[in-house]
Amino acid sequence: MTGSVRPRRLWRGLCIAAAAGVAGCLFVALALAWWLSYHYQPLLTQRLSALLGAEVRVAGSALSFRRGLGIGLEQPVIQNRSEAAPFFTAERVDVLLDLRALLRGQLLFHYIHCLRPRIRLVAGDETESVPLLAAGALLGHTSGARAEHGRLSPQLAVRHLVLHDSQLRYDSPAQDADLVVMGADLDLSYGDAGDLAARLQFGLGANEEMGQVSLQARLAGWRSDASLEQLEWNGTVRLRNLRLNQTGRWLGRQWPQATLDFNGRLTGRGTRRFELAGEAEVNDMPLGTGRLGSGKATLTRLVWQAPDRVSGRAELLGGRAEIGPLPLPVVIHSGSLDLDQGQLALSEVRASVGSSSIGLRGRIAQALSVQPRADLWLDAEIDLADGLTPLLALGTGLEPAQ
Repeated sequence: MTGSVRPRRLWRGLCIAAAAGVAGCLFVALALAWWLSYHYQPLLTQRLSALLGAEVRVAGSALSFRRGLGIGLEQPVIQNRSEAAPFFTAERVDVLLDLRALLRGQLLFHYIHCLRPRIRLVAGDETESVPLLAAGALLGHTSGARAEHGRLSPQLAVRHLVLHDSQLRYDSPAQDADLVVMGADLDLSYGDAGDLAARLQFGLGANEEMGQVSLQARLAGWRSDASLEQLEWNGTVRLRNLRLNQTGRWLGRQWPQATLDFNGRLTGRGTRRFELAGEAEVNDMPLGTGRLGSGKATLTRLVWQAPDRVSGRAELLGGRAEIGPLPLPVVIHSGSLDLDQGQLALSEVRASVGSSSIGLRGRIAQALSVQPRADLWLDAEIDLADGLTPLLALGTGLEPAQ
């Protein structure tokens, strides 16, 4: 009888101890919630304001457990002090604590997650470069708060920055249309070796009707005070149904009506020079009085320095076009393309029209404009069953260069 009572007492004692532990943890959590929300939220907003060089305001704050322990800032607003409207708003921003640092008695905030941020930029305005400056100021930065306010003062050493379901509008008076980015997801992480890894995907246009872009990149030797123009980076990029005409308008250029798919590698230096290599496909591009239905190529190298400073080389993999007043199918088999300052050189292009084969070489002036001008030479083997119709159709389909 006595032996059966002891386990019950032991079990009861364990239950009481567990309940006391839960109550203690709950008390600590509530105390920490009050501590963080009312004491450290103003300090964090002040620190962010100093780092970004702009005014940071929030509607409220609370302890956050969504992605870890930290502070949830409700409806944050970032506004340049000289502007009437904010350039950044969000539904919520979670600033999370580093739990390992917390065990050492340090309040180290290392992770920022922004939910549905809305960003507005104006060309030539002071806020135009704010996103890059903000990332540079935050990632890998450790504030001097500990020396100023003691051991348990908040420190910013952001290792991970996430923007989810973002919207960006870039207004430029010099462009025909404003750039609108929808549904953007950005993930920036700062590694122990000093590498900055980035993942970005977004849609172009108010309804993502202008195409989709996916990008992954890694930047070596990142520092919070580094100059972006001096840093080299590499990664992969994927474009899907990108509308060239609208993209050209955003860049202040008149590009032809066509859609572009691309999947390949991307390297760059700073923000002004990019190199691409990979597989590309162009669809529904006008060619004089004809149309390129589809064309595939391997892009061996394309260097982009500005919209009017593009050069590169590609090998044709195949395609299909309709040229001339009659919709005769022109099947493209192979060839080489060289682009330099808007001039496209064609060499060893092999195609067929019906049973006839055609060799093509020459150049196309203003190849990236809506009215390209061609100067071509043909080598043809005509099947008499086809007659001269293929050559006549090809000859009337492109306008000679001036």
